[in-house]
Amino acid sequence: MTRVNSVKGKRVAVVLGLSLIGLVAVGGFFLRDMILDGVWLFAVRCGNSRIAMYGAVTLIDRGCLTAIPTILSAFEKHMREADSDTREAWLHVVGHMASMGPQAVEILGKCVADRKWSLGTRHVLYSTVGTMAVTDDRALDILIDGVYDKDPRVKEFALMNLLPAGPRAAKSVPAVSRVLSDEPEPGLRAMAAYLLGFIGGGGATSALTRALRDTSEKVRTEAANAIKRIEGRSEASSK
Repeated sequence: MTRVNSVKGKRVAVVLGLSLIGLVAVGGFFLRDMILDGVWLFAVRCGNSRIAMYGAVTLIDRGCLTAIPTILSAFEKHMREADSDTREAWLHVVGHMASMGPQAVEILGKCVADRKWSLGTRHVLYSTVGTMAVTDDRALDILIDGVYDKDPRVKEFALMNLLPAGPRAAKSVPAVSRVLSDEPEPGLRAMAAYLLGFIGGGGATSALTRALRDTSEKVRTEAANAIKRIEGRSEASSK
């Protein structure tokens, strides 16, 4: 009996020992990742443009969501200081955030709505969200909120980046139709008409038909072209 108990005790000790090793190993991985993220965050905050950019891309590839505000701060800093080629590279860095996948949508949405960021930064963020809206309804909702924004420049960003979603953006028709009917700026009304032509649907056609009486010739022309586009697509799909 004593020998049996001894064997059982050894087995328990072995199991506990292996469990402890496993916990230490997992903890080590987490600690390593935290240290690496901290190093790259420091590079983004304090490095020159090239080092900061490399750190930003690395953090994005690692899926470090908490790094997004730090990357945006570096983006604004280096966009002011850099030459045109470097600015172009930084634009691609922020656009690369779309590769972080659905888990990044919520924090990107908060950044888009945060007016502490410059309009230029928000413009790039809207473009990133627009890329994600092709497959993600939450990203689509962020763009629709932008269409309702009081700032006409934000409306423009949101309208532009709804375009890639095409018919998937059907839920945006009420917001876009409101721009088409109520927006004082003819350029935005024309943009809304153009967009509705790619979204399609009965609601879009109704709004565009009303816009044929718009005071702006440009809006009337875009509305007529959009109706033709919707009708052409409908005829093609029925064949």
